[in-house]
Amino acid sequence: MSDPPHDGALDRIYDYVHAHPAITTAAFVASTVMFVGGLLLVPWLIVRMPSDFFLRHDRPKPYRHPVVHALAVAARNLIGWPLLALGIAMLVLPGQGLLTILVAVALVDFPGKRRVELALVRQKHLHRGIDWLRHRAGVPPLVIPERGALSRDG
Repeated sequence: MSDPPHDGALDRIYDYVHAHPAITTAAFVASTVMFVGGLLLVPWLIVRMPSDFFLRHDRPKPYRHPVVHALAVAARNLIGWPLLALGIAMLVLPGQGLLTILVAVALVDFPGKRRVELALVRQKHLHRGIDWLRHRAGVPPLVIPERGALSRDG
């Protein structure tokens, strides 16, 4: 049998990996750290969410001082956007893609955020996974409003 035909893409990747060992090693380490971190961080954050998180319209600002609030928002966004990219990557790579995306969306600030959160959490398989994690941790399940139940849920 002969080798299947290919356009040399694998050869180019192989050559690049061997020509740039520092970049390859750094990418491997970063990928491993993000994967393991996501496996630990995402369930921890899901369990810590209040059960009525999605029923709240006016989520209170956690910090009264404007500088502390601005720093907290910046930190949440600096963590959330890379976590979102990681979650999107995990849709095709090993990992908890949709759960990671949900946590990332909960962290970052953007217009239409509530609508995206509810669209994600209303997916049956994701909701079941969230409830399973919360049940194992001994916390009540998330209460998800039905479509149209709240005027501002999108």
